[in-house]
Amino acid sequence: MRKITVLLLVFVLAGFVSQAQVSKPGMPPSFAWPDERQELGFETMAPVDAAQLLAEDMIFDTIKDIPWRFGQPIMVDMDLKNAGSWYASENGDRVWRLGIKSPGAYALSLTFDRFILPPGAELYVYKTDRSQVEGAFTDLNNQEDMYFATTLFMSDEIIIEYYEPNGVAFPGELKIESVNHAYRDPLTYVKAFGGSGSCNLNVACPESEGWEDEIRSVGMMLRNGSAWCTGALINNTAHDGRPFFLTANHCYATPGSLVVWFNWQSETCTNPSTPPPYDAVGGLVDRARNAASDFWLLEFNNPIPEHVGPFFSGWNRALPNTIAETIIGIHHPSGDIKKFSYANGGVTNSSYLGAPGSGTTHWRITWSGGTTTEGGSSGSPIYDAQHRIIGQLHGGYAACGNTLADWYGRLGVSWTGGGSTATRLSDWLDPLGSGAEAIDGYDPFGELVEDVTNLEANPLSPYAVELTYELNENQNPVLIAYNTEDTFGIPNGEYYLGQQIAGGGQVIYIGDAEAFLHETLEVATTYYYTIWSRSETGKYSEGAQAQATTLCPVISELPLLEGFDAQEMPLCWAQEQVEGTLSWQIGAGNGTGNPEEAYEGDFNLYHKATTESQHGMSTRLITPLIDFGDYEMGELSFYLANAENEELQDVLHVYYRASAEEDWLLLATFDEDEPEWTLVTIELPTLGSAAQFALEATAAGGHGVAIDQVSIAGYYDAAFPAPTDLTAAVNTEGVVTLGWTAPEVTPEHPDLNGYRVYRNGQLLAAVAGAGTLAFSDTGLEPGSYAYSVTATYQNPTGESLPSNVAEIEIEPAPIQFELTIGVSGNGTTNPAAGTYTYNEGTQVTVSANPAPGSYFVNWLEDGEVLSAEQVVVVTMNDDRSITAVFALNEYEVELLSSPENVGVQTGAGTYQHGQTASIATSLPHGYTFIHWKENGNIFSTSPSFQAVV
Repeated sequence: MRKITVLLLVFVLAGFVSQAQVSKPGMPPSFAWPDERQELGFETMAPVDAAQLLAEDMIFDTIKDIPWRFGQPIMVDMDLKNAGSWYASENGDRVWRLGIKSPGAYALSLTFDRFILPPGAELYVYKTDRSQVEGAFTDLNNQEDMYFATTLFMSDEIIIEYYEPNGVAFPGELKIESVNHAYRDPLTYVKAFGGSGSCNLNVACPESEGWEDEIRSVGMMLRNGSAWCTGALINNTAHDGRPFFLTANHCYATPGSLVVWFNWQSETCTNPSTPPPYDAVGGLVDRARNAASDFWLLEFNNPIPEHVGPFFSGWNRALPNTIAETIIGIHHPSGDIKKFSYANGGVTNSSYLGAPGSGTTHWRITWSGGTTTEGGSSGSPIYDAQHRIIGQLHGGYAACGNTLADWYGRLGVSWTGGGSTATRLSDWLDPLGSGAEAIDGYDPFGELVEDVTNLEANPLSPYAVELTYELNENQNPVLIAYNTEDTFGIPNGEYYLGQQIAGGGQVIYIGDAEAFLHETLEVATTYYYTIWSRSETGKYSEGAQAQATTLCPVISELPLLEGFDAQEMPLCWAQEQVEGTLSWQIGAGNGTGNPEEAYEGDFNLYHKATTESQHGMSTRLITPLIDFGDYEMGELSFYLANAENEELQDVLHVYYRASAEEDWLLLATFDEDEPEWTLVTIELPTLGSAAQFALEATAAGGHGVAIDQVSIAGYYDAAFPAPTDLTAAVNTEGVVTLGWTAPEVTPEHPDLNGYRVYRNGQLLAAVAGAGTLAFSDTGLEPGSYAYSVTATYQNPTGESLPSNVAEIEIEPAPIQFELTIGVSGNGTTNPAAGTYTYNEGTQVTVSANPAPGSYFVNWLEDGEVLSAEQVVVVTMNDDRSITAVFALNEYEVELLSSPENVGVQTGAGTYQHGQTASIATSLPHGYTFIHWKENGNIFSTSPSFQAVV
């Protein structure tokens, strides 16, 4: 008994594929009619010249790069209107029946080129003896190209029956394009079942042991109901069972006319006595194809059903010159049941039908053990030793009894194909864009591997996360990968530590422990983890996931200065919404000009209501934990702007706590108009090893609370004398030189041993020696810098309060542009021709001076006239290139005779400066030449001469 499953595309609205059942149980309505209604006329097809076709097949069967033919399509034009008979019921239901007969056919099949059924309608096709009934086919079998194909009916007579209930949404449309007449038996004829060469091995033979999965991938493709090719289901990097089918480009036919037979194979190494069952699956669409490597990728419109037992073969797109390992081929030669071939000598690259190394588009292979391929094997896959497809059969000369070669289009060449989605494999087989070079196969209904349980990810410190879990019941080992984004690929095959998984994730652990410590991490960063269990056969579980954020460190290096110029909330600063959902934002000023800019840099923080509904909302901005260590005093400072808006005033409360366990202590409240940036300094009442500050803003309709340049500093007792008179100067190279006056030491603190220099509140350097009263700061970028200096002491150890602040502004280097001055012709420029560098905005005066015998024409820039004046002023707002153009002076040479109009004078005309003129005269009989004169002076006594003008 054959199991027939037809999968066809259903488009709903924007082209989504229906996942509903594509066929349903049913019975042709006429089966319940009385016998007198069963009579039906048959359309008899035009005869087929089987003898001529068989004679052609004697040649065609030896050619592999054409499909193996067993039938002849008889083109017809039969539809619901011009053929068959309609039967109407009293309730308005209708049945259309058509009998088709093609005498002498071993089998018949149909190809519809218009198949549009309304919901509720049903189509059946069956043999006249009702031993084979296919259907009901319904609107779920409609597909985009409107094609529909049936499988084979082993008879020369079939009946088509269409049922359309009353009240359908629209009339159905059925049009038969061809009746496909099998002139040789596709199942038992000498060149079909059991009729391929005797050297072919059934896929159940011992040589195929270990290749059971790949054997399930391969199917025989019924093409236009009249010819066979082979192809295989192929996996993609998403490992999602998307039903791609790889075959040969030369097997191309209208995709909707194709039906693929899976599992048509012997259960033993010997041929069975009768044709074995198969699973027929139809409904395909074209995805990509290209002639260079002869590939064609199709896709079934719906998932392959579980009862078919699909397996999606892996692939390897690498392109070495040779693969020196055993290569396996699985195919349907000459329309026979599935066969197995092998080549111990591997493959080499070549052109199609070429010698080894003659090209790069194909693999050249010579089969071993007497195995081979035949016509009908076209499109079949070959596999490397890792069970991955490396190409599909194009053609060749191999046959039983010879050791000639076959050629397979290389999958790696097909990967890029013709450079477009419709001509390459990469878009389809790597939908994740992973760049994977090879993947293993996928079994959608195979072994189920359970995930680990009780997975937890716990941050232990700012730099480490611990993963704990329990192995599954089978105690399968695990593969752990992490990512800083919640994106992971699907593992496939073997991995090593540090390897990237295609699609996302880096491998950090392989083993059977039930805990893993992930170390050397970034602080306050979220890490995502996936743990897969792996079975003994190499299959992975779906993956268990967890995430954790590393802890924030306690800051002990003071002062802490935050200017908010990173355009994001600083690391380990938190927001706590006390009332409502309003948050602190990063921007310039308050975002709307009050104030207009940050106090320093480009950005600051602000908290502002933009709608009346946000009035009353409060949010705390909380600093990281601060460890004041052995400092004796602490200070919080920041710049504040808090402008009122039509008497509406926002409020800022400043809180402090010495540890996270303590309650917040209110330090200060700011509820008055502060339209300009104002420095706020708050001394701390107590210090702690895990202290925090909170700046709580409450929106009330004002222009918002804006803060910038937050500083948290620690100091020692003010009794330690501080330096004074700090000065700062910057030279043209941007080097800042600091100088200060040493403090006056006291009997209580006599041992001054050096200084500490601070830049913008951060410790810059320690200066040894009480007498060292200067420091140079180099390598600075343009910007504003504030310096202070403290004094350090020993016996007792301590540090003074800061000196006065010295501020320096380092201007950015001027923008400079190049001016290139060129000359065309004879002349000079001032400045002379060459390339000069000027600061932006500089106005450069350039003059042009023609050489003797020349004159100034104009200035050109970028081929256009810049100026006709000899002196031009060039403004340097970009790189510019100008050219002074000079031309030679021109002179008019006029020749006259005395007396007038005697003879012929040549050489008159226009000449450039320095050009040679050839002057001559020819006199009539009776005249004698005397001389040439210019301006009353004799110029030449020769009738002809040359002169430089």
